[in-house]
Amino acid sequence: MHVDGCLYNPNTKAFVSYNQKQIHVWNELTGMRIFKIDLYQETKSHNISAFCYSRQKMLYFVISTDNRLHTFNENMICVD
Repeated sequence: MHVDGCLYNPNTKAFVSYNQKQIHVWNELTGMRIFKIDLYQETKSHNISAFCYSRQKMLYFVISTDNRLHTFNENMICVD
């Protein structure tokens, strides 16, 4: 699996990786994947251009290649 980036969420104690089409959440201790999000199924956008996490707001922000901003909570539920 190709990975474009990875970050750590200290609130959920999980690693989050992403590629152009998917976001994966991994258990900190076991390294097992907890779940994955397919960007198109959740937002109808095709590719991830940029991805970041706000510790203060406890939100993930995704910019897609169609110049749309998508917001996900810590459970990876789209809250646009």
